[in-house]
Amino acid sequence: MAQTRITIDAIGDHARKQVEKLVKESGVYLRNRLIELSPVGEVNGGTFKSNWQFKHDGLTYTAFNTTQGYAEAITFGGSAMPPSWQGKFRSRFGLPERWPEKLAAKETGEQIPRFWSNIVRRG
Repeated sequence: MAQTRITIDAIGDHARKQVEKLVKESGVYLRNRLIELSPVGEVNGGTFKSNWQFKHDGLTYTAFNTTQGYAEAITFGGSAMPPSWQGKFRSRFGLPERWPEKLAAKETGEQIPRFWSNIVRRG
């Protein structure tokens, strides 16, 4: 295990840098999983899957897909669902309503301990 010597007054900055690394590594991992699990429609050949955009800013990692008019409906359901769905979330791909949030919770819970161990080991 790597050892890092820091002064007490530098603990806050050191911890922040380590957490930023964790957010970045977790974000990249989740980005890849989000794209991998995104549905590919039979009509458009994957424009939803290919239009994810990501933003990393220190302690936040944001994913959004605003280039498709139906993106919100097929990811989160809710008020974005078309009237033809009659208030029930539908997915031809077996995905649950709010699947990106559920994916993030499940995947980060499983992967963050491994990412953190690697960050600490590298120092």
